[in-house]
Amino acid sequence: MTENLSSGGSSRTTSTVWSHFTLVEESTKAQCNYCDAKYKRASGNTTNLHKHLQRKHPSKVEYEAESTGEMDKFRYTATIFREFITKWIVCDDQPFTVVENEQLQKIFRLLFPNIKTISADTARNDIIDAFKEERNKIQNILQVVLHLHLMRGLLQTSFHFSELQCIGFPKTGN
Repeated sequence: MTENLSSGGSSRTTSTVWSHFTLVEESTKAQCNYCDAKYKRASGNTTNLHKHLQRKHPSKVEYEAESTGEMDKFRYTATIFREFITKWIVCDDQPFTVVENEQLQKIFRLLFPNIKTISADTARNDIIDAFKEERNKIQNILQVVLHLHLMRGLLQTSFHFSELQCIGFPKTGN
Protein backbone atom coordinates (compact mmCIF):
# COMPACT_ATOMS: atom_id res chain seq x y z
CA MET A 1 0.00 0.00 0.00
CA THR A 2 1.34 3.44 -0.90
CA GLU A 3 -0.17 6.79 -0.18
CA ASN A 4 1.27 10.05 -1.50
CA LEU A 5 0.69 12.85 0.94
CA SER A 6 1.52 15.87 -1.21
CA SER A 7 -2.07 17.03 -1.23
CA GLY A 8 -2.29 17.39 2.52
CA GLY A 9 -4.72 15.12 4.29
CA SER A 10 -4.58 14.37 7.97
CA SER A 11 -3.24 16.87 10.46
CA ARG A 12 -0.26 14.62 11.12
CA THR A 13 1.02 15.07 7.56
CA THR A 14 0.78 18.82 7.05
CA SER A 15 4.53 19.40 6.81
CA THR A 16 5.81 20.41 3.37
CA VAL A 17 8.25 17.50 3.59
CA TRP A 18 5.40 15.10 2.73
CA SER A 19 5.39 16.33 -0.87
CA HIS A 20 8.76 14.54 -1.17
CA PHE A 21 7.78 11.27 0.55
CA THR A 22 5.19 8.51 0.21
CA LEU A 23 3.88 6.39 3.08
CA VAL A 24 4.56 2.67 2.60
CA GLU A 25 4.30 -0.58 4.56
CA GLU A 26 0.94 0.11 6.22
CA SER A 27 1.94 3.75 6.81
CA THR A 28 4.77 2.85 9.20
CA LYS A 29 7.52 4.10 6.89
CA ALA A 30 8.08 7.06 4.59
CA GLN A 31 9.77 6.41 1.25
CA CYS A 32 11.67 9.18 -0.56
CA ASN A 33 10.16 9.98 -3.96
CA TYR A 34 13.62 10.63 -5.45
CA CYS A 35 15.87 7.79 -4.26
CA ASP A 36 13.54 5.21 -2.65
CA ALA A 37 15.21 5.51 0.77
CA LYS A 38 12.85 4.47 3.57
CA TYR A 39 12.58 6.00 7.02
CA LYS A 40 10.57 4.93 10.02
CA ARG A 41 7.69 7.32 10.57
CA ALA A 42 7.98 8.79 14.05
CA SER A 43 4.77 10.15 15.53
CA GLY A 44 4.45 13.73 14.30
CA ASN A 45 8.21 14.13 13.81
CA THR A 46 9.61 14.87 10.35
CA THR A 47 13.15 15.88 11.34
CA ASN A 48 14.70 12.74 9.85
CA LEU A 49 12.86 13.36 6.58
CA HIS A 50 13.99 17.00 6.42
CA LYS A 51 17.58 15.96 7.12
CA HIS A 52 17.45 13.36 4.35
CA LEU A 53 16.24 15.98 1.85
CA GLN A 54 18.87 18.50 2.90
CA ARG A 55 21.64 15.89 2.76
CA LYS A 56 20.68 13.90 -0.33
CA HIS A 57 18.44 16.20 -2.41
CA PRO A 58 19.26 19.81 -1.52
CA SER A 59 18.28 21.07 -4.96
CA LYS A 60 14.73 19.73 -4.47
CA VAL A 61 14.37 21.63 -1.19
CA GLU A 62 15.98 24.74 -2.66
CA TYR A 63 13.56 24.68 -5.59
CA GLU A 64 10.52 24.26 -3.35
CA ALA A 65 11.58 27.13 -1.08
CA GLU A 66 12.23 29.33 -4.10
CA SER A 67 8.93 28.51 -5.78
CA THR A 68 6.71 28.84 -2.70
CA GLY A 69 8.31 31.97 -1.34
CA GLU A 70 8.96 30.29 2.01
CA MET A 71 12.60 31.34 2.20
CA ASP A 72 12.34 31.95 5.95
CA LYS A 73 11.67 28.21 6.45
CA PHE A 74 14.64 27.26 4.29
CA ARG A 75 17.95 26.43 5.96
CA TYR A 76 21.07 27.29 4.00
CA THR A 77 23.95 24.83 4.08
CA ALA A 78 27.41 24.80 2.56
CA THR A 79 26.25 22.09 0.15
CA ILE A 80 23.32 24.14 -1.09
CA PHE A 81 25.52 27.24 -1.33
CA ARG A 82 28.00 25.34 -3.51
CA GLU A 83 25.18 24.02 -5.71
CA PHE A 84 23.90 27.57 -6.23
CA ILE A 85 27.40 28.76 -7.11
CA THR A 86 27.90 25.87 -9.53
CA LYS A 87 24.60 26.56 -11.31
CA TRP A 88 25.34 30.29 -11.48
CA ILE A 89 28.85 29.81 -12.93
CA VAL A 90 27.62 27.34 -15.55
CA CYS A 91 24.39 29.12 -16.53
CA ASP A 92 25.94 32.58 -16.58
CA ASP A 93 29.20 31.44 -18.23
CA GLN A 94 31.32 32.85 -15.40
CA PRO A 95 34.99 31.95 -14.89
CA PHE A 96 35.83 29.66 -11.96
CA THR A 97 37.87 32.47 -10.40
CA VAL A 98 34.79 34.67 -9.94
CA VAL A 99 34.22 33.02 -6.55
CA GLU A 100 37.48 34.55 -5.32
CA ASN A 101 36.37 38.09 -6.17
CA GLU A 102 36.62 40.16 -3.00
CA GLN A 103 33.40 42.12 -3.59
CA LEU A 104 31.41 38.97 -4.31
CA GLN A 105 32.73 37.39 -1.12
CA LYS A 106 31.63 40.49 0.82
CA ILE A 107 28.12 40.08 -0.60
CA PHE A 108 28.10 36.43 0.45
CA ARG A 109 29.22 37.32 3.99
CA LEU A 110 26.62 40.08 4.18
CA LEU A 111 23.82 37.68 3.24
CA PHE A 112 25.19 34.64 5.08
CA PRO A 113 27.55 35.71 7.89
CA ASN A 114 28.55 32.12 8.72
CA ILE A 115 29.01 30.91 5.14
CA LYS A 116 32.40 29.55 4.13
CA THR A 117 33.34 30.84 0.68
CA ILE A 118 34.94 28.48 -1.79
CA SER A 119 38.08 28.62 -3.92
CA ALA A 120 38.22 28.58 -7.71
CA ASP A 121 39.58 25.02 -7.53
CA THR A 122 36.59 23.91 -5.46
CA ALA A 123 34.20 25.62 -7.90
CA ARG A 124 35.93 23.89 -10.82
CA ASN A 125 35.75 20.50 -9.09
CA ASP A 126 32.07 21.01 -8.23
CA ILE A 127 31.32 21.84 -11.87
CA ILE A 128 33.21 18.79 -13.09
CA ASP A 129 31.33 16.61 -10.58
CA ALA A 130 27.99 18.12 -11.68
CA PHE A 131 28.92 17.50 -15.31
CA LYS A 132 29.79 13.86 -14.58
CA GLU A 133 26.52 13.40 -12.68
CA GLU A 134 24.47 14.84 -15.55
CA ARG A 135 26.46 12.79 -18.08
CA ASN A 136 25.71 9.62 -16.10
CA LYS A 137 22.00 10.47 -16.01
CA ILE A 138 21.98 10.97 -19.78
CA GLN A 139 23.96 7.76 -20.35
CA ASN A 140 21.46 5.82 -18.23
CA ILE A 141 18.56 7.27 -20.21
CA LEU A 142 20.30 6.45 -23.49
CA GLN A 143 20.98 2.89 -22.34
CA VAL A 144 17.29 2.41 -21.59
CA VAL A 145 16.34 3.91 -24.96
CA LEU A 146 18.92 1.76 -26.77
CA HIS A 147 17.69 -1.33 -24.92
CA LEU A 148 14.09 -0.56 -25.89
CA HIS A 149 15.14 0.08 -29.48
CA LEU A 150 17.02 -3.24 -29.64
CA MET A 151 14.08 -5.08 -28.09
CA ARG A 152 11.75 -3.49 -30.63
CA GLY A 153 14.10 -4.53 -33.41
CA LEU A 154 14.23 -8.11 -32.13
CA LEU A 155 10.46 -8.27 -31.87
CA GLN A 156 10.07 -6.92 -35.39
CA THR A 157 12.68 -9.36 -36.71
CA SER A 158 11.04 -12.37 -35.06
CA PHE A 159 7.63 -11.20 -36.26
CA HIS A 160 8.86 -10.94 -39.86
CA PHE A 161 10.61 -14.30 -39.55
CA SER A 162 7.34 -15.88 -38.40
CA GLU A 163 5.55 -14.28 -41.35
CA LEU A 164 8.14 -15.73 -43.70
CA GLN A 165 7.70 -19.16 -42.18
CA CYS A 166 3.95 -18.91 -42.63
CA ILE A 167 4.33 -17.76 -46.21
CA GLY A 168 7.04 -20.30 -47.06
CA PHE A 169 5.29 -23.31 -45.57
CA PRO A 170 1.63 -23.50 -46.47
CA LYS A 171 -0.62 -25.47 -44.18
CA THR A 172 -1.21 -29.03 -45.09
CA GLY A 173 -4.80 -29.91 -44.38
CA ASN A 174 -6.80 -32.90 -43.33
